[in-house]
Amino acid sequence: MKKRVSCVFAFVFLCINLSFGFAEPAHSVQKQIPQTAKHEVLTVPAGNTIRSVLTTPVESAYLRQGHVITMVLTEDFYYNNEKIIPSDSIIFGSVISVKNPNKPEAYDEIFLRFTQIVTPSGVQIPIAALIKTKDGKGLIFGNDDYLGSDNGHVSINVGTPFDLFLTQPITVNPEVYNSNY
Repeated sequence: MKKRVSCVFAFVFLCINLSFGFAEPAHSVQKQIPQTAKHEVLTVPAGNTIRSVLTTPVESAYLRQGHVITMVLTEDFYYNNEKIIPSDSIIFGSVISVKNPNKPEAYDEIFLRFTQIVTPSGVQIPIAALIKTKDGKGLIFGNDDYLGSDNGHVSINVGTPFDLFLTQPITVNPEVYNSNY
C-alpha cells in the first residue's frame, strides 16, 4: 500500500511540475545535448607496440598469480600522427601464471597481462597487451639472456625497457584525451 501511494505521489508531483514549467520533459533536454563528438574516434589496431619501462621488479622466485606489475611510458605514444597516450602514463598489469619447476635444467616461466593505462591527469584507458617476446606468446623464460636469468629463474630489474604488444585494438577520442594533458 505504501509503495502504491509513493508512486501516485511521485506521478502527481511530476505532472504539477511539468504543467507549471518547473521541469522540462526529457525529450527537450536531449535536443540540447550535442550528439556529435568534436573529433573523430581513432582505433589503434592490435599488433601495435607501446614502448615502456618496468617500474616493478619481476622475480619468478617471489611473484605469484595476481601480483600487480607496473610500467611507465617514457615517451608519448602516437598513432597516425595523433597523440594517443602521453609520457609518464602508468601501465598496470598482473601476473597470470608463474611456473617454478625446481628441477635441474628446467627454467622458470612467467606470463604477464597488461589491462589498463592511467595518464598523468587520471584518464583511464583500457588495453589488452602482453610483453613482446621472441615466441610471440608473451611468456618470459628463465633462460632468456636479454632479461637476465639466474640459475633458471626469471629476474628482471626496474628500468628494463619493454615493448608491449597490443592483443586487442584501443579505441579512443584523441580530442578528449589530449584536452586532459
